[in-house]
Amino acid sequence: MYDLTTAENSYDTSKDNIIIVEKGMTYPGGRTADPAGLPTDAKNIVAGHVVIEEDATKKAKLLGVTDGAFVAVPAGHTVLGAVVATVPKEKPFVAVMYTGTINEEAYKNVTGLVYTEELKEAMSLIKFITE
Repeated sequence: MYDLTTAENSYDTSKDNIIIVEKGMTYPGGRTADPAGLPTDAKNIVAGHVVIEEDATKKAKLLGVTDGAFVAVPAGHTVLGAVVATVPKEKPFVAVMYTGTINEEAYKNVTGLVYTEELKEAMSLIKFITE
């Protein structure tokens, strides 16, 4: 059973509404996103993280991070959108939005990651603002 009273099961969602300014359309039922691309010391999947899908298998994955930056979208993969709410890495059940508004400055301040032009183009129905 998931104990909601212990610190080890808690994670910070206080910045989610600052990063995800407006949640638009999401994929029904969300996705279970393979977190293998995250740094090994990451404890959470933060709102705004990019979700990709392997074209052949339709398996959802989190876009990898290396040296504090997003990796390029691998061949044979498509960008689905962005994670709506922070969740623990060990429970990677995420809502993925493909329309809406993201405050990219807030996401950078929380994670240190910057959305590349390639990612913004792939998520063309999401508006990126800096506030």
